[in-house]
Amino acid sequence: MKNKIFNPIIIFIIGLILGIVSKLFDIYTEILGNIFSEFAVWILFGTLISIYSDNKKKAMINVFLFCIGMLITYYLTAHITHSIYGWAFIKGWTLFACVSPIFAYFT
Repeated sequence: MKNKIFNPIIIFIIGLILGIVSKLFDIYTEILGNIFSEFAVWILFGTLISIYSDNKKKAMINVFLFCIGMLITYYLTAHITHSIYGWAFIKGWTLFACVSPIFAYFT
């Protein structure tokens, strides 16, 4: 079961789904929107993905795909819903996604 869940394709799809859900939480719920806007939540998800991946290489791939998937759909959803977002946030989260494999390697 673990191998099926921590497959890079499944992790990417989970990232895509959580990106949409996170943006919708931002729009429609104050409490959940605040929770999923915290940096610590995404570090927790990345850490869990890294810990439960089979090896360091797979952890690096899984964490990167999760972060990129989340970013793609979060900002796509923001664009579609005409939500407010800034380029500084996009650049910051993209930088985080790009260095996330390094963090996964050392986890």
